[in-house]
Amino acid sequence: MALYSLLRAEEKPWWGLLTGLSLALSYGIRPTNSISVVLFTLLIFIRYRPLFLHYMLGALAIAIPFLAYNFFVYHSFFSPYYLLLPKIGLHLRIESLIGTLVSPSRGLFIYSPVWVFSLWGMVLKISNKEARAIDYCLMGILLLHWLTIASFPDWGGGHSFGPRYFTDIVPYLIYFLIPVLSYLRRAEGLVKRVGFFLLCLCMAVSLFVHYRCANSREVFDWNGSPVDVTSHSERYWDWGIFSFCEEFSDGIPRCLSRVFCL
Repeated sequence: MALYSLLRAEEKPWWGLLTGLSLALSYGIRPTNSISVVLFTLLIFIRYRPLFLHYMLGALAIAIPFLAYNFFVYHSFFSPYYLLLPKIGLHLRIESLIGTLVSPSRGLFIYSPVWVFSLWGMVLKISNKEARAIDYCLMGILLLHWLTIASFPDWGGGHSFGPRYFTDIVPYLIYFLIPVLSYLRRAEGLVKRVGFFLLCLCMAVSLFVHYRCANSREVFDWNGSPVDVTSHSERYWDWGIFSFCEEFSDGIPRCLSRVFCL
């Protein structure tokens, strides 16, 4: 809603109210969204100055009761959960940076390969010189968000499924699919056919994997069996996350048969 309302606010400034409201709510839901709050605020102040007053009014409508509640309950403007964020940079490692993207149990591009095309969309925006300030702002948010979640002591997200820490920024990834679709619509011949085929295939795999999670208790139970994943983080690299069904046949590679088995 923050992204959509900001784009609409370019024509009608009062949409800035919803931008501020949405961003403030997102921070109340999860403190990592402070990255979006800070970068959007800077963007609006620098490039969309006429919207700034509307934006701040919308944000304050959430921020004031949020801070007041914390003060009366915790005697601080922020609860202990929100005070953990400044400490997470100490845990950044190569393993977590790679793991959040491609580990077999938590990798973004493993569970939602369609987002590979979002990276292509960013490249298209820049190479075609179509990138605007808001595009660079979103790229910055995506980069900082990745670095932030990779800094968590438990970068895999504990008892969960797939790349749950990336959930908040999925709308930004969708946004960068737009230039890909535009490019493929203008393309011709083999490039167009292969491009749309690969895009649809990645979408289908992404939908299937998350459908499987939503309809299988065994997928979630993997986190605690045979040992708890939070105390044995090496399991984040275990392809056994897919071992929730019997193989189709001995001739099919074990991991593939288990990924696509219903």
